Amino acid sequence: MDQTARAIIPSARCANVDNDPLTVAHAQALLARDDGLAVVDADLVDPAAVTGNPEFRGVIDLAEPVCVILSPVLNLFPAGKAREIIAGYADLAAPRSLFVVSFGRGLLPRDVGQLAKAFTAAEVHNHTREETAGFLGGLELADPGLVPAQNWRAGWRHIPATPPSLAYILGGVACKPG
Repeated sequence: MDQTARAIIPSARCANVDNDPLTVAHAQALLARDDGLAVVDADLVDPAAVTGNPEFRGVIDLAEPVCVILSPVLNLFPAGKAREIIAGYADLAAPRSLFVVSFGRGLLPRDVGQLAKAFTAAEVHNHTREETAGFLGGLELADPGLVPAQNWRAGWRHIPATPPSLAYILGGVACKPG
């Protein structure tokens, strides 16, 4: 994500969050020479621990608007927990902060079963569009709303409603009012 952000804004500061020791060690080795990037060894389900981490605080100022990217990790949580995670970060973020979300969608029950057998680290949830919209309570969903991620374009209102295939990524951007 940090490379994408910096392709647009070269001075962007980014904090990558993970609680897997191997992933954290690898990311720290890759980012060791860059002052504007941090790797936070924390569990994203605890927004206060993540945002209170000294590595996080070293690059991110929550008094200023930030962009929180929860993509595509929220499929690993039941609906209530996903909503709680987003709300936790929204409560800590400054007004006008953005929240980018994406979810695997449209999987048939047999596909979810196959995915669950292959991916044993956590349960995979196939959230509906309505559930996903509910995760963003209190935030303002930007046009074009929740749409297949490959079709998302800022400000567009008329996006093809038909998903590109049975399995696709549903994505959207929401803003904290203020």
